[in-house]
Amino acid sequence: MSIVKILFSIFATIISLKGVSQNYNKNQFKKKEELIIRGKINSLNYSIPYVYAIFLGGELDSAKVINGKYEFKNKIRFTTLITLFSKRPSTPESFENENSFVILVEPKLINITSTNSFENVKIQGSKAYIDFKELETKREEFILKLQPLQEGYQKAKESQDTLLIKMAERKVETLRNDIANMYYLFTVRNPLSFAKPFALDKCLFWLGKVNNPKSEIRKVEIQYNKLSLNDKKSILGIGVKKGIESFKVNEGVEAPNFNQNDTLGNSFSLESFKGKYLLLDFWASWCGPCRKNNPILKTYYSKYKNKGFEIISISADNNLDNWKNAIQKDSMDWVNLSDLNGWDNEILKKYRVNSLPTYVLVDPYGIIKLRVGNDIDKVVSEINRIYKE
Repeated sequence: MSIVKILFSIFATIISLKGVSQNYNKNQFKKKEELIIRGKINSLNYSIPYVYAIFLGGELDSAKVINGKYEFKNKIRFTTLITLFSKRPSTPESFENENSFVILVEPKLINITSTNSFENVKIQGSKAYIDFKELETKREEFILKLQPLQEGYQKAKESQDTLLIKMAERKVETLRNDIANMYYLFTVRNPLSFAKPFALDKCLFWLGKVNNPKSEIRKVEIQYNKLSLNDKKSILGIGVKKGIESFKVNEGVEAPNFNQNDTLGNSFSLESFKGKYLLLDFWASWCGPCRKNNPILKTYYSKYKNKGFEIISISADNNLDNWKNAIQKDSMDWVNLSDLNGWDNEILKKYRVNSLPTYVLVDPYGIIKLRVGNDIDKVVSEINRIYKE
């Protein structure tokens, strides 16, 4: 798998109760401090020439492995997520889960020991990682409960029993809200934790999967306002701020108008689609989940386009060829727009989109009826409900 695909797999998997309290003072990071990762791999079954690190934000680094030891140095000044991974010499383009490991660490000296690439990992020196591990353990416990509920929801949809569908959907949403609340409670009970920005980010992620989370968003914003200036300036902190802002362009408000060009240079505006149900699909050619959902969008576009349903796909691409090739390969035969400014796309900024995919369903009067992240089932359910009324 290419580095680009690896980057996507990490951040699109982007990358979701009380943890161990780890405190720090407001002057937490002195200027002289930097992140140093010293690793030791024991009992190697095969030679590993390099260990690679992908930092949140996309920075890629590598360290040569000598006698099982490697070291990274980075002048980063805030807590960040890092994915460490190695490659088998026999299959250098492959990327296996057992050869990777995700950590949340603050800029200090961090010691990592593992066996046979990244098995039996032990980390010393990071308070952020202690809380991160606690949160991940609790998340995994919730996911085990969520999976059968999601399967029940799928079976209910197959039965086409409206009552069963609503009951199953309510159970799934309740548990998703519980996961969001777990992260929120962590931030309240551990106000000085290095992991607080991460917990707020994940809280917002799960709130994006429930209906009408306005009061919860306000509580998240209060916790965000209590972050140190350093945390607010971090990549996670900036993401939390954007996440909070994104909920202000949400269900029940008028969708902001826009004008942007398609691949041929033709200009389209939101207003020109008034009178129809319109799905705004925020995506990119490099976004795996987006591409995976495109055949589903195509199915429902074909099914309802003659009944007044339209799609506008708005790309966060910055490469014209990649954008056009993905449109052609996925047979996206509806309106596709981009200014090729990546995450600085004017429509993405207007709608405060900070993760892909994001779906915004606009009603014939220009009011946002639904806004979700990577929850294509909820999009499809709402579209089916509209056209069966």
